[in-house]
Amino acid sequence: MQTTTAPSVYPSKPLPELVPSAQTPVEPVTPNEIALHAVAQKIVNCPQGALHLFNAYHAVRSIRQKFAADAAQTFIWQAANDVSKLTPHPAQGKIDAQFHNGHHAELAKFAAIDSGLRALEAEPGLADALALLNPLHAERERLQVLVLKERQARAVAHQAVIDAEKLAVERAHAAAANDPDLQAAKARLASFDAPAAPPAPAPLVRGRVKLASDELAADFH
Repeated sequence: MQTTTAPSVYPSKPLPELVPSAQTPVEPVTPNEIALHAVAQKIVNCPQGALHLFNAYHAVRSIRQKFAADAAQTFIWQAANDVSKLTPHPAQGKIDAQFHNGHHAELAKFAAIDSGLRALEAEPGLADALALLNPLHAERERLQVLVLKERQARAVAHQAVIDAEKLAVERAHAAAANDPDLQAAKARLASFDAPAAPPAPAPLVRGRVKLASDELAADFH
């Protein structure tokens, strides 16, 4: 069966959004963000048949690659365990015995997904869907990288402003503590304060006094 050769362009994960907070300002809409939004709208507004075929093809193709890698590693592992390094015949016998004993269930999955991929490649609309959507996804991938770098750079710049502002306030407070004008103003203000009242004299006590702290006070007659 003739297959369709397609560029390795896959729909990527959504760009992570920054959450506005005290440390992260709300991002403005940059030219790259505008372009990214525009290309995303072009993708979702493509004909539904092309979108479904494109997404199904790339999804099945990705799964097939995983199953193929798993199957290859299984065979390599079996050939590396207790078999001759001189000739492949012992490995062949061991692998064949594994099939005979009902192992290699992952190969059944691989065969099924491989058949599904071949069926998708035989669809008459696949070539047109790939020609339409591959360039749009490639542009989306490029813009996502640029937007993410811009956001990271802006976050670093914003944090630098916060750190510089904090340091400037600390320096200003330290300078104010020794400012001569501030010291003179405080002295003028203190001159209006009333002098502290002298301590009250001790009360005069005549006669015998019962001392509460004296343990023998209760024995006085």
